[in-house]
Amino acid sequence: MRKWRFHIPLLALLCICFAADARADDFDTWFDGQVVALLKANAAKSKSAQSETVSVDRGSTTFVDQTSGGDLVTSAFNLFPVNGDKTSQGGSGAVSASAYAIFALATSQDALKPSVYNSHVGLRKVFLTVGREATEGSGTANGSQGVVYGVKFLPVNQRDATSIAKHSGGELAAVLGKLASSRQDMTQKLVDILYDASDKTARSRALFIASLNTVSAIDNAVSRLKPADAAKVAKIVKEYAESVSTGSNELKSLVGRLKRSPQFAVDFQTTQRKGTSPDAYRVQLIYDKGLGENFSLTLNGSYDYSNSAAVGADIRGGRAAIDLKYNITQVSETSLRTPIQFSLSGEATRMQDKRKYRGQVHLVIPLAAGINLPLTYGYGNPPDVNSTGKSAFGKFGLAFDFAKIVESLRLVQ
Repeated sequence: MRKWRFHIPLLALLCICFAADARADDFDTWFDGQVVALLKANAAKSKSAQSETVSVDRGSTTFVDQTSGGDLVTSAFNLFPVNGDKTSQGGSGAVSASAYAIFALATSQDALKPSVYNSHVGLRKVFLTVGREATEGSGTANGSQGVVYGVKFLPVNQRDATSIAKHSGGELAAVLGKLASSRQDMTQKLVDILYDASDKTARSRALFIASLNTVSAIDNAVSRLKPADAAKVAKIVKEYAESVSTGSNELKSLVGRLKRSPQFAVDFQTTQRKGTSPDAYRVQLIYDKGLGENFSLTLNGSYDYSNSAAVGADIRGGRAAIDLKYNITQVSETSLRTPIQFSLSGEATRMQDKRKYRGQVHLVIPLAAGINLPLTYGYGNPPDVNSTGKSAFGKFGLAFDFAKIVESLRLVQ
């Protein structure tokens, strides 16, 4: 009996140590899961997406459409052209929203929460656009300003959360498993927040920590936090993810490869005008892909139709456009900010027997996360079917991606 009395304290100590190690493992597992979810979501949120107005708008700063739109809502304003474009004398603008944004609004869910964001990739394959085109000039039937509508479907979506989970979930876990950075400080901060938010009179700190003995228990404790405390937890996870990202070349390579994955979209655009001005219709295929670390290629091919009120005046044709983009600057894997981008674009159209060509240089300057300043300067035929001659033109505007704006504001709280 004396022998067992000697071993009882030792066994108790071993049990306590084992429980402490188990809790440490549970917190490590929880942090890794949160970081994986965050990196999946951020890699998807930071993908290249169209925030400028669609190409059917003659006043747009781009004539090459991208496969992806913004996750929630984007808006763009094209200001007055600098010179030369006689068919877009005034400014124009448009607002685009994903089906995911409409769903999140209807269900009152936090659209930017990683668990919600990663669960509804299908709704981010459909984008709707409405806007006003640039005022028509002397080369058109009259000066009415048309309304632009668009719908885009993304059947091949390789850069969103589900695709990332499918093709790289194991790789992300392997990368995290190789990291030697300690989570002790992050775990201590998390425990402080959870305990301070709990009913301290019900149990001691030691008993509270002991109750967090599974990943689901930690999840439940975090889910009960008030918004302000939940934001603090999100910031802790973000800080840890940034330290992971900074210390892992494998992770940088993985996320970079995901961002360069090919995508394919089917797009419909129309401009509806009053009076005798013809309505414009465009059905197009869009393909884009990353070429190495800093380059990307986008291709557009479309069937265009101009529906005139005059009998026999309808015009049909086709269009091809290409854009080669270069990232002048680099951003981190967890950043939502757009790099400074320079691109060369070209467009060729054939409407009936008329062939037209134009090209432009395009510079996108990020003013803040989700806010960009697009600048273009080009030369060629104006896009209006009735216009003739060639001229130089310049345009500039402002583009807003509200998902990135809201997310960045959350992270500075």
